[in-house]
Amino acid sequence: MIAKLGNSFDLRRVLVACALLLSPFVLVSCFSTGLPPGFRKIGGQVRPAYGPDVNDRIVFSVLSWYKEEHGSSASAEVRASYEEQLAAANENLFRSWSKELLATCSPLVRLNNASIELVPSYFMQTTEVDNALAKLMKLRELTETPQTFDIPLESCLSSDIWKGASSKFKEQFTLWANTRKRLTLPDIDDFNREAFKAKLDELKLVVENRRKIVAFLDDFSKEKMETPADWKETLEKASALKSSLPEGITFDIIGDATTLAEFNQKAEEIPSEYLSASLKVLASLLDQEKARLLKIERTSDAGTLTLLEKCETDISSLLHEVANDVRFAKVLPKSQERIEELVSACMELRSQVWRDLLNAQANQSYYWEASLLFKSFWNELENKASKELELYFRVSTQGEVHRQFASILRDKLVEDYYRILPLAYNDYLQS
Repeated sequence: MIAKLGNSFDLRRVLVACALLLSPFVLVSCFSTGLPPGFRKIGGQVRPAYGPDVNDRIVFSVLSWYKEEHGSSASAEVRASYEEQLAAANENLFRSWSKELLATCSPLVRLNNASIELVPSYFMQTTEVDNALAKLMKLRELTETPQTFDIPLESCLSSDIWKGASSKFKEQFTLWANTRKRLTLPDIDDFNREAFKAKLDELKLVVENRRKIVAFLDDFSKEKMETPADWKETLEKASALKSSLPEGITFDIIGDATTLAEFNQKAEEIPSEYLSASLKVLASLLDQEKARLLKIERTSDAGTLTLLEKCETDISSLLHEVANDVRFAKVLPKSQERIEELVSACMELRSQVWRDLLNAQANQSYYWEASLLFKSFWNELENKASKELELYFRVSTQGEVHRQFASILRDKLVEDYYRILPLAYNDYLQS
C-alpha cells in the first residue's frame, strides 16, 4: 500500500513537470498569428507560395496589412520572410513608376536600376529649351510626393494568395482596405526624393538664368553700337541681368563652362566701351569748336561758345557719372590719360577765349570793364565748380606735380589780367 502511494506521488510529479515544460509551447500556440497569406512552410522554412496571378500591387497591399496588423506578433523568421517579399514588391512597383516617368520626361531622366536619375546635360544638347523646361516642371510635379495607389481590393480578394490562409485574415484585410483606401509607396534606397527635388530646383534655376544670358549675348552680337546711348542701354541691360543672377551661381550642373564666363567678360568690357565712345564724341565736339574758332580772327567775335560749353558740361556730367559708379572702378584709371588730354584741351580753349575777351576790352582802353570781366570769369569758375565746369576741379595733371586744371586755369586768368595792368597804369599816367 505504501509502495503504491509512493508510485502515485511520483507520477503526479512527472505530470506536473511535463505540464511546466509544455506550457511555453501551448502559450505560443495560443497567441501565434499564423503565416502571412500566400506563405507556406517549405522544407522547414517560411516561403511565399502564391501563384502567377498575384501581382506586385496585391502582394504589397496584403503584406502591408499583415505587417501593420500582425507584424509585431510574428516570429523573427516570419518577419524576415514577408519583409523580403514586401521590399521586392515595393522595388518592382517603384521600377514601374520610374518607367512611367521615363516615358513622360525622357531624355531628361534615365533609369538607374529601379530608380531614375537626372541627365542635366540634356539642356546643352537641345535647342528646344522651352520644351525641355516644360518636361522639367512636369517631372518636378510628378516627384513632389511619394507615389500612391488605390488598394486593388477586388483583385486582392479574388487572387489565390488567400489559399490556406485563415478565413479571419481575409475579413480583417477587407475591413482594413475599405478604411485605408490608398497606400503610399515608400522610396527605395536608390532614390533620395528630397535630394532629387533639390537638384531639379537647382537645374531649373540654372537653365532659366542661362537662357536669359544666352539671349543677351545673342542680341549683343547682332546689335551695332554706334553711339554712347547705345552702349549705355546695353550697359544697363547687362547690369540688370547680372544683379538678377543668384549669388555664386554656376552652370557646372549642365556641363557649361563658357557661357557665364563670356557674359562676365562682356559685362566688364561694356563700361569701357561706353566711356570710350563718350570720350570720342566729346573730342569730336571739341575739334569742331577749335576749327570754328580758327576761322575767326578774334575769339572775342566768336559769339556764343555753344560747342565748348556743351563739351565742358557733357564732360563734367560724364566724369560725375563714372566716378560714382562702381562699374567703372577698373575702367576709369585706364582712361585717365584720354580724359586728361580732353580736359586739358578744353582748358586751353577756355583760357584762350577769356584772354581774347580781356584783351579786346584793354585794346579799347576799357580797363575798368576788363577788370569787371576778370572778376566775372573768376566767379564763373567758382560758381560752376560742381556743375558745368566740374571737369576742371575733378581732373588733375598726371605729371610729377599733380595740379587741378581749375588751379591752372585760374593762374592763366590772373596772368592774362596782370598783363593788362601796366597798360592801364600807363593810360592813367598819360591822362
